[in-house]
Amino acid sequence: MIKAENISYSINNMLLLDQISLAFQPNEISMILGPNGAGKSTLIKILSKQIKPNKGRVITNGNVLQNISQSELAKTQAVLSQNIHMVFPMKVEEVVMMGRYPHFSSKAESNDKEIVLEAMKLFQVDEMAQRNYLTLSGGEKQRVHFARVAAQVWPDGKQQLKILLLDEPLTFLDINYQLDFMKKLKVMMNNQPMTVIGVVHDLNLAYKYSDQVIFLKSGKVFSQGRKEDVFTTSSLKEVFNLNAKFILNEGVRHLLF
Repeated sequence: MIKAENISYSINNMLLLDQISLAFQPNEISMILGPNGAGKSTLIKILSKQIKPNKGRVITNGNVLQNISQSELAKTQAVLSQNIHMVFPMKVEEVVMMGRYPHFSSKAESNDKEIVLEAMKLFQVDEMAQRNYLTLSGGEKQRVHFARVAAQVWPDGKQQLKILLLDEPLTFLDINYQLDFMKKLKVMMNNQPMTVIGVVHDLNLAYKYSDQVIFLKSGKVFSQGRKEDVFTTSSLKEVFNLNAKFILNEGVRHLLF
């Protein structure tokens, strides 16, 4: 489990997060949603140890996050940010191999190479393994990074929880790849104890695939819980200023705007 306990964060006297307490369970996809400026990306950066909270702490796998070395953390936790800039020409397979760096000291072993190949196959970038990453489209680059973070937290047969943190991971992707990515997350979670925490803007995507939903507003938790409880007409109006409704189709609840 990963927990945020009374997290507050401010910069230049501006309070971005205000006493955030959340728990993220194993084998669940938790989606963080809210309007621009709600504090979503800031929360992801704190959960991934990119920045330190002014108050509160994060507990991951039973340990205080700030007490875990970056090298040890990288063996069980991967982060995919919304903006990834690479300026050096590298082959696609070399970019994906970066996900295995925390798992070997000087040279990739056969197991690492097998995992890279499997990750590339999973996200359908294996046929471009020898291509220059810099020549790819935005969507192709994003899929390469999906394979990279997947390789970092690839199932290893152990019971230690893996954590995947995603900050608007579906930018640049066509809708079919968005849906495919969410399905493949479920596949990975079936083979390894894993917690997935993601920031997304697409309410329908979050409603379809999340187990837990957190609505942030003005740096505070507006509501959290199972998606059926959090996604209500009143909460969507209050947080997003949306007039939404729900319909039942063959026993399945759908969100409409």
